[in-house]
Amino acid sequence: MFVGKEHDVLREPNDDINTWFQTWDKDSNAGIGVDAANDPDADSYDSEYFDSLDSGEEDSEGSTVKRKKRYYQWKKKRDWSQTVELSVELRFTNPKEFKEALQLFAVQNNFDYKYVHNEQKRVTAHCKSLCQWKIHASWTPCRKYFQIKTLHDEHNCGSDYYNKKATIRWAANRYVEIFRDQRSFKARALKEMIRRDYNVQMTILSCHRAKKMAIEILDCHTREYCNALRKWNPGSSAYIQRDGVFFQRMYVSLMACKEGFLAGCRPMICVDACFIKTKWGGQLHAAIGRDGNDDIYPIAFAVCETENKEIWTWFLVQLLEYIGLPREHMWSFMSDRQKGLIDALEDLMPGLKHRYCVRHLHANMKGKGWKGKEFKDALWGAARAPNEVQFKYYLSVIGGMDKKALEYIEGVDPKMWARHAFRTTSCSDILLNNVAESFNAWVLEARGQPILTCFETIRWQIMNRFSKKNAGAATTPNVICPKIVKKLERNKLEAKNYICRWSNQMQFEVDSAHESQRVVDLQGRTCGCGRWQLNESPMPPGFVLCLAQMSGLLMRVWNL
Repeated sequence: MFVGKEHDVLREPNDDINTWFQTWDKDSNAGIGVDAANDPDADSYDSEYFDSLDSGEEDSEGSTVKRKKRYYQWKKKRDWSQTVELSVELRFTNPKEFKEALQLFAVQNNFDYKYVHNEQKRVTAHCKSLCQWKIHASWTPCRKYFQIKTLHDEHNCGSDYYNKKATIRWAANRYVEIFRDQRSFKARALKEMIRRDYNVQMTILSCHRAKKMAIEILDCHTREYCNALRKWNPGSSAYIQRDGVFFQRMYVSLMACKEGFLAGCRPMICVDACFIKTKWGGQLHAAIGRDGNDDIYPIAFAVCETENKEIWTWFLVQLLEYIGLPREHMWSFMSDRQKGLIDALEDLMPGLKHRYCVRHLHANMKGKGWKGKEFKDALWGAARAPNEVQFKYYLSVIGGMDKKALEYIEGVDPKMWARHAFRTTSCSDILLNNVAESFNAWVLEARGQPILTCFETIRWQIMNRFSKKNAGAATTPNVICPKIVKKLERNKLEAKNYICRWSNQMQFEVDSAHESQRVVDLQGRTCGCGRWQLNESPMPPGFVLCLAQMSGLLMRVWNL
């Protein structure tokens, strides 16, 4: 020991301490055992006591039945609130696991300890206040388990409220889930939480360091998750953006979603954002497509801190870099006119006319005072109008009710909400953003979970959905998708209300009592109502009638 002015704190132990250590050595020999031949638990004993037999009850013939002695294996609990209980013969995988359990045991019971032996082959510790509590653990003879051999579990010392075993690393691992959901959780709040949970006082500086370490652990987890996605789903996109050590947003798009969207979905992308249902907030941004069966098809999703132009720009940049630019694939976008989304689309894709949800447009009109069924019917009539003539008629109806309402509607570009002005390259005539709303309801459970769990739940849902769709497609007798078949059958029934007149070759004139005359060209796949050019499937009733008429004419020609 050092003795001197610079080291006057460390002095030679007094007689009482020497006497205590002599008692400790004597008790340790009694607990651990010095006679290896008579003590099967001794470290130097040759046989493997894991397989040793214990005396049991006598059977019906009077002979003693031998049974294997039972030992309890330590199982690391994920629930930190559960009480740790240590006992003799409790087994651990290695000394590190034993010391972790011992540390948590000391924190929960408000005492501190120090090591007498801290080696790879044995660990011995006693209470730092020099009471009777002590513990000793070492390897079993077969070196398969690290087992507690001696435990004097009695304390006659007071609680240690400034427990040094409540370390910075322990606090970071214990409360890492708090920072997973809320990176801005204050260090002072962490200090009070530790005091309330364990009756232990930690300094505010230690809590700051524990917070920083927990965030580093989380960043490592998010990076590992993104790396795992890219490794096991080759071609997938996964990005994380941080502000220093703080998590900001995360974007994920799976390769299977990209390939399926490019191969068999309509070039229509519905974008939307919904709130994450945790007490720390955030929003889930998503880009959803429509497959050949008119069902939702997830393309990409991201968790962001809020909804504004900057975040929408970041999300759209990640999306377009992954699936391609609109000029190459003729993408069409639809939204609910979210905050910052219109400006972000205009900056990234100048001149692109994306669609607005008509229901939200009607809600905006109601908010300005234009309510009632007449306004609603006129607006929806204008939105569904197949040509410009009918569109102007419904606008005149709105103008007859209120001039300001007409000015408001005329201020919105018809290419964004009127069906007759939609681009035919979108192959879709939808007026509602129900595709994105359905996705928000589909991931409702995931929206109430932590970030990584949320992403993993959505990934599992997508994988499960694709598997079921593939199995259903394999058993479908028709080449055409089931929902499209139903629409085609419905249009066949409506075709009886139309009159078809053959003009020349593949052209017909179709007339109806409820609609104006139109020209149908079977070869050019066009219809005067515009439904076939815009939607491509299913065929409108007039088109179905022309096909039936054409097949009848061909049959007569062939018969001649």
